[in-house]
Amino acid sequence: MKSNPFLSNTFVSIWLKHFNGSNPAITFDFIKDLSFLKKKKFPIYFNTGRNQTNGISYTLNDNGTKDYKNKVFIIMDVPSYYVTNTPEDNILRLKKIRQYKGYLANLNKYDNLENFICANFSSKSRSRIFKYQKKLEKCFNIKYSCFFGNNISKDDYDNIFQAFNDLLKKQSEEKKIVNEALATEKWCFLHELIYPMILEKKAAIIIIYSDDTPISISLSYVSNNIFSNSLMAFDSNYSKFHVGFIEILMRLKFCFKEKIDILDFSKGDHDYKKRWGDEVYDFEYHILYDSKSITSVIIAFFLIYKYQFIQYLRDRKINILFHSIIYFIKKPQKSDILPENHETKEINEVDDNLNFVEIDFRNTKYSFLKNSIYDFLFRFSESINDIKVFSTNNLNEPFIFIGKNHKVKVVLKNTKE
Repeated sequence: MKSNPFLSNTFVSIWLKHFNGSNPAITFDFIKDLSFLKKKKFPIYFNTGRNQTNGISYTLNDNGTKDYKNKVFIIMDVPSYYVTNTPEDNILRLKKIRQYKGYLANLNKYDNLENFICANFSSKSRSRIFKYQKKLEKCFNIKYSCFFGNNISKDDYDNIFQAFNDLLKKQSEEKKIVNEALATEKWCFLHELIYPMILEKKAAIIIIYSDDTPISISLSYVSNNIFSNSLMAFDSNYSKFHVGFIEILMRLKFCFKEKIDILDFSKGDHDYKKRWGDEVYDFEYHILYDSKSITSVIIAFFLIYKYQFIQYLRDRKINILFHSIIYFIKKPQKSDILPENHETKEINEVDDNLNFVEIDFRNTKYSFLKNSIYDFLFRFSESINDIKVFSTNNLNEPFIFIGKNHKVKVVLKNTKE
C-alpha cells in the first residue's frame, strides 16, 4: 500500500523529529516500506510511528535477504483487512496478535450515500437522521467545511487546531477520561504534522460551524481507497441534535465524492461505530523473529505472551477502569462544566412586575445558559436568530426565552457566575 499516509516522508520525518530527536530510523532489505527504531538494550525493533498510526502496512521481500538475523521486529496496528504476505523463508517467523477491534463501512458495495443509508438503516432511523440535520440547520446558522488539499491557510489551520484542542479538552472532562492525544508532546506532533498532510491530500479535517464557531471537528487520514478517522470532538451543548451523526454523513459524502472504498472508524468499541459500520476487523501486532536465534525466540515469545495478556485484560474491560483511575489522578482542579439542570415551562405572557431586561445571551458571561437555550431551540424548532433572552439580573429569578412562536420561563437550579 504505497499510498499509506503513515509511510509518507512527511509523517516519518515529523514523527522522528518529535519522538526520536530527528535521529534517522533504520531500514532493512527483507521488508519494504517500513523503517524501525531499536530498543537500547535488546535486539527489538519497533516500526516508526509505533501505535500512533491508524493502520500500518508492509510487504516482505522475497529476495533471499537475511538482515533480520538475531532480531525481533514489532509492527503495531496492522488492520486485519490489509493484505500482508507471509514469510517464504522458513527461518523468519510471523506471529499475529489481536489487540483492538475496529469497524468500517465498505462503500464499494454502494453506488451513493442514499444506497448506503437505505441498506443499513430502517426507514424510521433514516427519517430521524435527516430530521436532526434539518432541525440543526433550522435552529442555527450552520455551514460545513472540508479542508483537503490547498484550500486552507496556515493561520486558519492554527485557529482550527486551537478550537479542536478546546473541544477535545471539554469532551475529555465530560466523559471523565484522559485523551492521550492532548498530551503536550503528542499534540505538538499532530499540530505540526496535519497541515502538510492536508496539503498533500493525506489528511482531511471536516468541520461543522454554527456561525463562525466550530461545533464539530474531525481529523481523518486519507489513502487512495481508505478514509480513516483518527480524532473527533463535538460541543455537547448540541448533543440533542446528534451532531456526531451529521458529521458522519459529511464523511460519507466525502468518500463517495472522492471515490474512496472504505470509511474506517478505526479502533474503539463504540455504539456509533457498530451502527454505521457494516464490517468488523481487528487491529493486530505483527511480531517477526529469527527462529534460528535462541535469543530472538525467547524475546519473541515473551512479547507474544505480553501482548496476549494485555488483550486478555482489554477483553475484560480492565482498560476502562484503568483510564478512569488515570483521569481522577490527572483531572483538573476546577471544572467549568455544569450539569444540565433547569426547568422549562411554556408561558403566554411575561410578568411585568419582575422588571425583566433583555440580555446579550451570546456574551461569554452567560455561557451557563447555553444548554437551556439550545434545549428551547430544539424542543420548539425555533431559530437562534429569532430568540431573545430576558433576565432580572438575579440568578435566583427565572429567565425568559422568547422565540418567534413560543415563550418559556426557565429556572436554573445550578449556576456559576
